[in-house]
Amino acid sequence: IILVRHGESQGNADDTLYRSKPDNLIEVTDLGTKQAEQVGRRVRALIGDATVHIFVSPFQRTLQTARSIRKALDDRQVIRTSVDPRIREQVCHALAALQWFFATPLPSTR
Repeated sequence: IILVRHGESQGNADDTLYRSKPDNLIEVTDLGTKQAEQVGRRVRALIGDATVHIFVSPFQRTLQTARSIRKALDDRQVIRTSVDPRIREQVCHALAALQWFFATPLPSTR
């Protein structure tokens, strides 16, 4: 089992983005794509010609990361790619956005 976290995301680069864009739609940055491509090459070096099953969450950044990793592998190596909504991070950024919302003073009504 090789576990991989997504490459740098728009939310990693700018955590205020979580206030205006749903967490599942946050994408990887150009750097995140390069990181995922590098991970793909490292995975290929680890597994050689072995076959793999890829399991990924439905979040855009994880799907993009999986696609970049898959490019480093031969098509015949990937038996299946499964999108599984049970595979996901804890939704910490949603909590952070709520924290920001409740910590921000309301405008004066006077």
